[in-house]
Amino acid sequence: MFHIHPKPTTNKITVDGEITKRGKIEMKVIASWSGGKDSCYAYYLAKQEGHEVIGLLTMMMNEAKSNFHMIPAGILDAQAEALGIPLMKQKATPETYENDFKAALLKLKAKGAEGLVTGDIYEVAGHEEGWLGRVLNEVGLMPIKPLWMGDTKLIYQYYLKAGFKATVVRTNLSKLGVEWLGRTLDQKFYDDIIKLPGIDPCGEGGEYHTVITDGPLMSKKIEILEMAKHKLDGGFGYLEIKKFEVKPKGKVKP
Repeated sequence: MFHIHPKPTTNKITVDGEITKRGKIEMKVIASWSGGKDSCYAYYLAKQEGHEVIGLLTMMMNEAKSNFHMIPAGILDAQAEALGIPLMKQKATPETYENDFKAALLKLKAKGAEGLVTGDIYEVAGHEEGWLGRVLNEVGLMPIKPLWMGDTKLIYQYYLKAGFKATVVRTNLSKLGVEWLGRTLDQKFYDDIIKLPGIDPCGEGGEYHTVITDGPLMSKKIEILEMAKHKLDGGFGYLEIKKFEVKPKGKVKP
C-alpha cells in the first residue's frame, strides 16, 4: 500500500505508479507546474527525496493565463522566483497540446532533465489511461509521482502540516458553487468539503483548482489584494485575480 508522509522516507516515492524498492533515486528533474497545490506539494516531496529540480514547466492557454487553472502569468513568475527555479511557459491549444507538451519536454531534456515530477494522484483527466507514461516514454524521461494513488484525505492533511497556503481559483459549478471561489485551503475548508457527498477533498473529481500563495521553500509569499468571481461557459467558476502583491518572508525552511 502507498502511504504519504509529511517527510517521506526514501523508499516511498513512486515511479510510474510503483513504489521504489531500490532505495534512494536522485535525478535532475523538471516539475510539471500548474501553480496549484498538487504540483507544488509534489515538487516539495521530490526535493525532500533528494531530486535536483532544474526547472518548472507550465502549459499556457495564452500568454496571460495558464491552462486549466487560468492562473495569471505574473503569479506563475512570482512563484518561480520565490522558489528560485527557472520557469518555462509553453503555449498550447487543445488540438496541439500533446505535441506542444513533448516539444517543451525535449527542450528541458536537452538541458539535462532526466525525469518529470507531477502532482497526479489519479490518471490525467481528459486523456486516455496511461497518457503521461506513454508521452514520457516517447521523449525519454522518467515519471516521478510522489502523490500517486494516495489517500486524498491524508494528502490534504499532510499538505496543511507542511505549511502550504492556497486559494481556490476554479470550480465545477455542478459540484461547488461560486461561494467556494476565493476560499483558503485550511482546516475549515477541509471540514466543510468532506461533508459534501461525492466530493473529493483534493478536488480529484475536477471539483476545484487552486493557486499556491505561500509554502516551504518559497522565499516570498503572494497576497491577493483584489479579485472577482465569474461564471464561465460550460458550467465553471473562475476567480479573476485583478491585483496581487509579492512580500518577503523570513528564513526559508531548507
